[in-house]
Amino acid sequence: MAQGGFSSGMDGEDGEETEDLVPLPFMDPFLQGMKKVGDEKFQAQLYEEAAAIYTFVLNYPTFKDTFFITEKLIRKRAVCFYKMDRYLEAIQDCEEAIALADNNKNLLAKSVFIKLKAIVRLGDFLPAFKLAVWCKHLRPNVSTCHKYVL
Repeated sequence: MAQGGFSSGMDGEDGEETEDLVPLPFMDPFLQGMKKVGDEKFQAQLYEEAAAIYTFVLNYPTFKDTFFITEKLIRKRAVCFYKMDRYLEAIQDCEEAIALADNNKNLLAKSVFIKLKAIVRLGDFLPAFKLAVWCKHLRPNVSTCHKYVL
């Protein structure tokens, strides 16, 4: 994550916001606590630990599968994988988050941006260009994707 956090304008390095989900009444308190620990590890740039905790929460038997919570956890895990140079795993998580985001442009743009950066790191520029155009279409007033399109 870029120093100083990230705004909703996607001007941050990773396309990930620093604000947290509002605790939801149907999310198990234990899982809320685990997610909070994962977020703290993420903020401390302990990405391996954060990814492990997000995976634990996603796989926990009593986890209530709501698309918003699941999408956010998968996307945050994708950023962890990206930061650990595990680009294929980041791309896989982004694809799953994109499928969950459906038509929510804000969520789609974040996952597409992370996937775009991972594909660029792998040197696969033609698919990256297509993602950059999609990202720019989702967020036309945000300049972060411009450097990948131009």
